[in-house]
Amino acid sequence: MLNGNFLIIRRVWGHLSRGSLERDIRSYFVGRIFIAIVLFWSVPLLTRGLGIESYGRLSLLLLIANWIPPVIGGWLQQGILRYHKTYSAKFADYWKTLDRVQLLLVPLGVGLAITASSLIARATVLERCLLGGVAAFRLLRMSYASVAQAELRPSLVVWSELARSALPVCILGATMIVGSFTVAFVVGCFLFGALCASVVPYFCLDQIRINGGRFNGLIVGKMFRYGLPLTMWFGLSMGQIVLGRFILERYELREALGMYSAYQDFITKGATFLFMPITYALHGQAMASWAKGEYGASKVAIRRASAYQFAIAAGLMCVVIIGYPWINAILWGQTHYGIDASGRVLLILISLALCVGNLGLVAHKGLELAEQTRRMAVVMGVCLTMNLFVAMYLVESHGAIGIAIGLCCGNGCYFVTSQMLSMRFLRNY
Repeated sequence: MLNGNFLIIRRVWGHLSRGSLERDIRSYFVGRIFIAIVLFWSVPLLTRGLGIESYGRLSLLLLIANWIPPVIGGWLQQGILRYHKTYSAKFADYWKTLDRVQLLLVPLGVGLAITASSLIARATVLERCLLGGVAAFRLLRMSYASVAQAELRPSLVVWSELARSALPVCILGATMIVGSFTVAFVVGCFLFGALCASVVPYFCLDQIRINGGRFNGLIVGKMFRYGLPLTMWFGLSMGQIVLGRFILERYELREALGMYSAYQDFITKGATFLFMPITYALHGQAMASWAKGEYGASKVAIRRASAYQFAIAAGLMCVVIIGYPWINAILWGQTHYGIDASGRVLLILISLALCVGNLGLVAHKGLELAEQTRRMAVVMGVCLTMNLFVAMYLVESHGAIGIAIGLCCGNGCYFVTSQMLSMRFLRNY
């Protein structure tokens, strides 16, 4: 029996080495396993070290600090992913231009993070300063990791992500042995992780430190026009998550906010290592093939990635439905938050929203390739509005379950609509 299982594993692993897409998926997946092992325990570590209400506030603060950088700098990240191969080898000004743009974006990100955290999540002065640092290094890492992804160096992206995710959790785990911790201390740990995550690609990518060249406004304009709609899309997409937590905070349902955030973070971090390797690998392979005019290869990669995502989504939903009691015990220990049927429904709805949201990241790839990013932003805006109305209508009567229903509606609408539009535009190539 053991020999038979070993042969099956070898065959599956060998299949994942046949194509360039599968090789990159394997590279991302191996690294994501280590990240997932750490992140899997980060949520119960924080819920037990902070308590349910403090965890809810912490999750909102960190969400703000990680939401603002893509909102103001996502266009640069997407521009690098789309045009890096075009500009890096032909224009000496490319690297200098990236450096100058970062110098403008970082102070803006710090100021917005400090302001938003004080207005939305009742942050103290120390927490605001730390969150500003998290936003700054998040902006830097976005650019450096995008260069590594565009250079098809998945291991470097994984190492950077490992530094960002694992280091704070390791520090918190060691601190937990001595005693509990405060929200400010936790944010400081994540600031240290963000710093290390930006340092890793900076020193491993020699091109980033090339001197010379001049600022080129034409390069910035091209990247901005392409990336701005994607920035709007990402801001609206992250808004789907921020919206629900903000509504719960606004209605002062702080225990519901803590439970909703803990379930969502736990499932997201536990499942990310399954979904994101496919998304990362697909983007690099599809963009590289599209730039060479190999449109058929890009379409095939999208279809294969979609099949992988559906299989993972089905397996994850089965695990959540069957394993709810164990998930609850891991998060809360001997306490009984959400043990009743409503807790099970909440967890299932959050997991369903996560699966559909990840399917949407593959479904809209045709619109990205055809440079129809404005349509992506418009569709996401409509879906966010749907999420808002459903959540606001149901929050008073159903609490966190109403928020989860709104998120499912928003993500489901985006998946179906973007899939239809992508198929329509890909037929032209």
